[in-house]
Amino acid sequence: MRIIRLKDGMEVGDAPSCAAAFGNFDGVHTGHRALLTEVVKVSSGSDGALAPAVWTLRGFELGDGKKLTSFSEKCCLFKDAGIEYLFTDDYTEVRSLSPDEFISNHVIEKMNCFHSVCGYNFSFGAGASGSSDTMRNLMLAFGRSSTVVPPYTIGGTVVSSTAVRDLLAGGCTEEAAEMLGRPYSLSGVVIHGKALGRTLGFPTANILPEKEFAVPKRGVYLTRTLFLSDGHIGEDGFFSVTNVGINPTVGGEKRIKCESYILDYTGDLYGKNIQILFYKKLRDERKFSNVQELTDAVRQNIEDCREWSRQF
Repeated sequence: MRIIRLKDGMEVGDAPSCAAAFGNFDGVHTGHRALLTEVVKVSSGSDGALAPAVWTLRGFELGDGKKLTSFSEKCCLFKDAGIEYLFTDDYTEVRSLSPDEFISNHVIEKMNCFHSVCGYNFSFGAGASGSSDTMRNLMLAFGRSSTVVPPYTIGGTVVSSTAVRDLLAGGCTEEAAEMLGRPYSLSGVVIHGKALGRTLGFPTANILPEKEFAVPKRGVYLTRTLFLSDGHIGEDGFFSVTNVGINPTVGGEKRIKCESYILDYTGDLYGKNIQILFYKKLRDERKFSNVQELTDAVRQNIEDCREWSRQF
């Protein structure tokens, strides 16, 4: 997949014209996948005349605790969906453009887009003055075409990034995974902790999630831990039990930390990048009366994880 930053004045050049999906795509959830599927469908029906593409923003801040996917994760998911070109605009460069300016200068001139695909609730232009209907009408005015994708629902609930965040905040990682089409994950560099887990006989790999990312509700989860190499998601992983929280039993932490006990792994992960995939919540984080109660609970969580792993 080729990434083209429109701020640099780069255009498609020798690439074919495109059919492109437009949006922020935080999470690249199943609703977003409906847009990507439509783009690939339009491209496939063009006999090679249109390349499947995506347009999205860089530098658009959602606020702490809200981001679901990093830019690199988005790129991997776009590529897996069959997207060949990713066009990016810096938010500061386009936020003051009128809808007409955005369509004429960026979509038509720079991207050479002949077919746009957006969601029913897509907005663009200064003050979010442009809607999905605006995009469709402007594309038609330029002799191009457009598709507006209706809401994508699961069990009667509209899939959205906000809905996924709300589910994670409630610890509902199974339902969040259904909306995402994959388990929610957090990545980070393994850091040194207080070594409490090692002292209790359950050494953990600890990461501090970056502040802008959504973190599941404090508690203990059944997870898989993957080891990342050179920024890429590793294929091999291990079943794990992950505590998301501040360790209230032993004095607490200032920031929420993810501590993963990785089944059947004995290597040194300090300084390595890992990715934690959240499958199912076992229990809320709680303050135990003493360390022995905590140890017994952790031992039970590990047994639960071993039992869970047998279904795979």
